[in-house]
Amino acid sequence: MARNKVDLRQVFLPQDAIAFVVIAIGLFIALFLDEMAVRLIGVCIAVLGGVALFMMVSPRLTDLSVKRPPRPTESPSFQSETHVDPLKKSQVFDRAAYQEKFGAEDASGEQVVDERQTALFPEMINEAERRTHEQAPSSPDLLDGTKELGDGASSVRIVSVRGPKKDRAAEPPLTINSRAAQRAAELQAMAGGSSAGTNESSAEPVSDPTPRSTPPSEPTIPTVVTEEIQLSDDVIVRPRSSDSKPFVPPPTPPAEPRSDAPFEESAGDVDEADAAVPAVAASAAARPRVTITLADEEASVPAPAPVSHKRRRSEISVSAFMADEDEEMESSEEPRKEFDYLVNRVLMVIRSATIARTAAFFWYNREKQQLVLEAKITDVEDHFTKKRKIQVGHDVISQIAREGRPEILTQISPAAELDLLPYYQFKANTASFVGVPVYFKGNVVGVLCADAAEEDAYTDVTVGFFGHFTKLISGLVSSYTTKFDLQQAARTLDAMRTFKSIMDESSDTESDVVQALFETAVRLMDVSTIGVCMFDRTKRIWTIADARSVYSDYQELVGSPIDLDQALIGECIKSGEVLTVTDPDMIRVSADEYSLRGGQLVCIPLRSARRTYGALYIENSEASLSQQDISISEQIGDLAGDALERIRSTEQLQQGALLDVGTGLLNKEGVERRLQEEFARSMDYQVPLTVCLVEIDGAFDATKRQAVLDRIIERIRQQIRDYDVVGRYNEQLIAIGLVAYRAQEAQFWAENLRREIASTPIEVEGKRITSTISLGLAEARPSESWESLIANATTALEASTRQQNKVTVFS
Repeated sequence: MARNKVDLRQVFLPQDAIAFVVIAIGLFIALFLDEMAVRLIGVCIAVLGGVALFMMVSPRLTDLSVKRPPRPTESPSFQSETHVDPLKKSQVFDRAAYQEKFGAEDASGEQVVDERQTALFPEMINEAERRTHEQAPSSPDLLDGTKELGDGASSVRIVSVRGPKKDRAAEPPLTINSRAAQRAAELQAMAGGSSAGTNESSAEPVSDPTPRSTPPSEPTIPTVVTEEIQLSDDVIVRPRSSDSKPFVPPPTPPAEPRSDAPFEESAGDVDEADAAVPAVAASAAARPRVTITLADEEASVPAPAPVSHKRRRSEISVSAFMADEDEEMESSEEPRKEFDYLVNRVLMVIRSATIARTAAFFWYNREKQQLVLEAKITDVEDHFTKKRKIQVGHDVISQIAREGRPEILTQISPAAELDLLPYYQFKANTASFVGVPVYFKGNVVGVLCADAAEEDAYTDVTVGFFGHFTKLISGLVSSYTTKFDLQQAARTLDAMRTFKSIMDESSDTESDVVQALFETAVRLMDVSTIGVCMFDRTKRIWTIADARSVYSDYQELVGSPIDLDQALIGECIKSGEVLTVTDPDMIRVSADEYSLRGGQLVCIPLRSARRTYGALYIENSEASLSQQDISISEQIGDLAGDALERIRSTEQLQQGALLDVGTGLLNKEGVERRLQEEFARSMDYQVPLTVCLVEIDGAFDATKRQAVLDRIIERIRQQIRDYDVVGRYNEQLIAIGLVAYRAQEAQFWAENLRREIASTPIEVEGKRITSTISLGLAEARPSESWESLIANATTALEASTRQQNKVTVFS
């Protein structure tokens, strides 16, 4: 048992020396001087010094005489082994029993399965069966006292083996068990009633695609499973017939791997819409078929195919708690502070209820093999290490994390203290230590530990006491990872809304998509350089479409070609997967780029469901993007890929169509084709042809401009002939082909149109407005080409627009 000890160094301090000197002087006067009056003065001096010393020491004694906290009385129901070696005495507890008691996951987070609905939804029967298998014990050696915990070849001597002191307390019955028992009774009653032919069920039968000749009087029988399903510890639903074959779940077809084949471009003509890299989608496998029993008749019903989502749900793992402060995402600051606060309160409770000089909680990063200090409360701050991350080694905390077994150390040798306890950088005279693993989803994610300067300060009761706090910490981890997920989903949704709002205000072009990507990414994270690589359909090569950088000369790289086989971003474009490279030493995007030693490159594919259209790349010279930021960027990249596919598809439709959707006139493709035909006929048969370009003067808002445009088109249609050509050349111009009109005749026609438009006001939104137009005319000549004819008409129009409300003929 631990004994209370008083450290005189904490009772008497250097400033008490004055009181001791006064007492000594008073005693000297009272004992060694002859005169009685002087001796009485010495006694008074000694008494006054003693009173002063008492007043200074009394508060310290009060602080040190705090009543020892009560110890927990519950004894753990699992066995342990005691090992003794020259460096320490250790008590190691059984892992399976400890994990069963303190590492089991609560069922609250699982999908709720209502056994009353299993007749309507057969997949719920499979879910109940899955849980039955998961609840079965995974290890045959359960607390039987025969499990070997030590190594026979080791120098450690086994002193004793402890068994459980008492039986484990029975858990209270769950509501689901009673409901399952009630449902089992109903199933058995309905099964019995169906054999007699008198039971009628209101439940809908599972549809059978195979037609059967069933008498109308036959009662409807709900689905009965063909395998025993254990709904609880004491309720088992059995099939109706004993010769039913057990249900065998169909094998899940493996998903086809994504192709990493490089993008190849043929030397001939390549379709512009097919210039993007095709994205390989998983082929749809044949649906498995599940066999169920319907009133002793067998039917095959197609099982629902697994749903595949292109966009993966972003989940926050426990590693988010292990990151350094500069690596944490900004929005996680608040839940992280709450988690730290609660863990510190747990450590305070542990210290108040046990003898603990130091209480600490460490994360266990299995991938990096590190112990990460999350929280600590200690009386020996000067001895505690300044490092937050400790490499996993042969110390006791690393052993607890690796093996998942609680352990108590006593009789710790001073020579081995720093080797056993890695969180001390100087010897602290530790005599006792206790550490227990923290389980989350079946894996060790942390270690909760404490130490004391007293001998035998911890027992197996302390392990059970700590175990309850590990369940609390595991619950906190589950709660705050869920909170992290919600915050991550909120940040993702906010980024998607930002991207969509920017695109809604744009003209829906590829450059608008790039600008929306830049603005959304810059709002989301800090970057040194950001750019987009896409296929240039004019040059027929992959280039840097646009870029922004803190380096002023980086803008010169915009438009430079990219070698997909040599640059790192080419791997991202060809595979359609996110690429993250730290301290890259290869060509990242262009051979003329700046060095990024010690930085980070993140490449995000701009992909749709069918193909990859390019990649967004983000470079940071100092800081690194968190995995959460990369995940959000990937979602935005998918949105950009969908937008690019929509733009490309719209362009393809417009190229195939000849009519303008808004006005019903010929579009640019159609009007050019018709004017070229009329130009060819004019050259062959010497028929005059004059081209007229019309543009609206002044600036109007969208509503007024559309009203003016509709009025002009109406007047043009009234004045042209059936065989004349009219179409919308672009957003600003209307092109007219006046067949058999020479320039002078066309000028008269254009003047009449100009005057009519200028003198006829129109009413828009309750207001009367007037507008004018400028016109440019050019007549086809045998010595000129079609391109020259359009250029001449454009030159004449430019002269008219400078003056406005004017007709100009090219001569």
